[in-house]
Amino acid sequence: MDISRLQRICAVYASEGINGYPFSLALIRKALDAKLNVYALLFLHLRRDLPAAFKDNPRFITLECFDDADSFERIRERLAQQNITRDSMLFVDSLRVLIEQFSLPSTSWFLTQMAELSASVLALMHGSEDDEDWRGIESIATTVFELMPRDKLILCRTATKKKNGTAEVKLEQYSIEEDYSLTFSPVNFDRNRTVDGPGENALPPTGSVGPTAALGALPFDLGLNLSEEERNAKARVPLPYLDAQTEKGLVGLNISSNKKVWVGGRILYMPDKEDDFDESDPDDDLTV
Repeated sequence: MDISRLQRICAVYASEGINGYPFSLALIRKALDAKLNVYALLFLHLRRDLPAAFKDNPRFITLECFDDADSFERIRERLAQQNITRDSMLFVDSLRVLIEQFSLPSTSWFLTQMAELSASVLALMHGSEDDEDWRGIESIATTVFELMPRDKLILCRTATKKKNGTAEVKLEQYSIEEDYSLTFSPVNFDRNRTVDGPGENALPPTGSVGPTAALGALPFDLGLNLSEEERNAKARVPLPYLDAQTEKGLVGLNISSNKKVWVGGRILYMPDKEDDFDESDPDDDLTV
């Protein structure tokens, strides 16, 4: 992964039971190797608990923010004292703390403000798979790393948004070495069927996808556990509303009386003999 491609807001989300802190440190390691200055805002962790490789690196600057967690203004003042440049990364070790303290909208605003100070903001969040707060953070992030368990593996779904509204999505396995070097490898099993069969473990789409899929859209029949024969039968069911979108389809549905009709949105008005069209100005007696 080219760390220079991470721009603006990058969010790491660890599903329940997964520790996303080592993954975040691995991304920070890549930033340090790329000669970026990293400013870590610690709301949940202590500097003394960081690995020595980070504490001893002069480009890794920590700001323990436990006493400032009740005021975004104080946090901004501390950042202003650091002379942060555009060739740096800001790291927030717990979005959950900020959301619980300030609310989701305020935290989102804070992240966008921080993104104006540096090349990128890396923020870590833990929660369940159906976390509404995460969906809010995901909507403002440029790149998301979603760590999820599947079939005794921990996978990383990486979604990078493009300017045209689509996103490039990859699903990979990852490994973190003792020195926090991070490597990715392809997922080596059927995307649509896992060892437990299709359903809850079905994987999200990858490649260049639209905004809905980029947010992790799941199949409509999630959890039905259909057999191959049942899925084929379901796919063959005709959907009349699709035919109604075309002129030929309307004819087939006996809606158009076998005549050409206008396909698409249109308002048709047939005048009635009782209609009273008064062309005079009802306000002509008013003086302005």
